[in-house]
Amino acid sequence: MFKDFITNASLLVTSFFIIGQLFKDYRLRPSSSWKMKAALGGCFGLQGILLMIYSVRLNESVIVDLRHIPTVVAAMQGGPISAVVSAIVITSGRIGLFGPSYSSIVAAILMLLIGITCGILAGRKGMSLRRFLLLNTVAMLYVSVAVSMNLHLHDLQQLASVLACHWVISTVVGLLSVYAFLYIVRAHESTKKLQESEARYKRLITASPDATFVLSQDLIVFINEKGVRMLRAAARKELLGRSIYDLFHPDNRNTAWTHCQDIRSGKAQPELIEQKLVCLDGRGSGSLRMGGGDPDGRRTARLAVQTVGRKPMCHGQPGACFSRA
Repeated sequence: MFKDFITNASLLVTSFFIIGQLFKDYRLRPSSSWKMKAALGGCFGLQGILLMIYSVRLNESVIVDLRHIPTVVAAMQGGPISAVVSAIVITSGRIGLFGPSYSSIVAAILMLLIGITCGILAGRKGMSLRRFLLLNTVAMLYVSVAVSMNLHLHDLQQLASVLACHWVISTVVGLLSVYAFLYIVRAHESTKKLQESEARYKRLITASPDATFVLSQDLIVFINEKGVRMLRAAARKELLGRSIYDLFHPDNRNTAWTHCQDIRSGKAQPELIEQKLVCLDGRGSGSLRMGGGDPDGRRTARLAVQTVGRKPMCHGQPGACFSRA
């Protein structure tokens, strides 16, 4: 039984990971479109069929499975539509794999009831371990009825032992797998939010009226078109990956680097300093005013440069040139 326990836990976590990858570009919510909910329910239904194939043997005559867990998770993720679709897929798989019989009809009816009930109870509140425990308890009540009707056990003690083992396995495996799924979903959501934030930030920099650099470890990782023109570069790629100190006049590089290290070590406060700027063609050097420090601990920084007369003047968030990466 312990071997089956590990197998089912592994199957659930692995299949949850695959489902998370399939839907990583979509924010799955009960408020999502019905097509998305139906597709999600179909995936969870296939997961339930897989769990039926790799069932848990409690003793020589009793075999149970955890097919209800995908339906419970589908209810929390997609609401009634996902839950019912997953239940229909699981029911079809049950009859298709093992043929029509009294036990399959009973299991099919109760599986549909699990989908409907959990879908209604889940509502639009999303996923959590506490809500899983609630819905899993409701689902296991239906499963207990199905087990009692199908096993025809006259020994109440044996029936109680079977149900107790099933409840424990269902709860433990379910909590472990749902915890893993929550982690996967939240990781994808965080990544997507970060990508959206970076895209918005990049659009703002591109549209900036000032020559603007984005720095990481003092290296230029992005520069807008005005910055490319101001530095007289033939293309943006000539600047990407360059150290910001390459733009300073040789007479000022050591001063700028020392000022940067002092701010990072806390020996100096962020302040505007003026340096000479050298363009890529070696001509047109001018004054560069920049700030130092990394007050927010950000891993990237923004440096904006304005041209005043013929002198490029640099300003930006305090400490823009001296961020850690």
